[in-house]
Amino acid sequence: MAHKLTLQELPDWPLLMTIEEASRYVGISVNLFRTLNPVQKIYISEKSVRYHREDLKAWVQVLKHGAPITSNDAIIKGMFN
Repeated sequence: MAHKLTLQELPDWPLLMTIEEASRYVGISVNLFRTLNPVQKIYISEKSVRYHREDLKAWVQVLKHGAPITSNDAIIKGMFN
């Protein structure tokens, strides 16, 4: 099991985050993050996936303004409207 990150361990969040870091950054569980699949994955290699910090911030802003959490497509569309 992966070590749970604390804010003291990551005072400056990395630009590209693992799923564990990304879910912690937005404050949801890894399982919920996987289910929602809220932002585009960035493939570093075939088995190495990261999430961009600015994409995560944009997703949270969309939610802040009342967008429903229904699908990745709806969330991405809302990010550009």
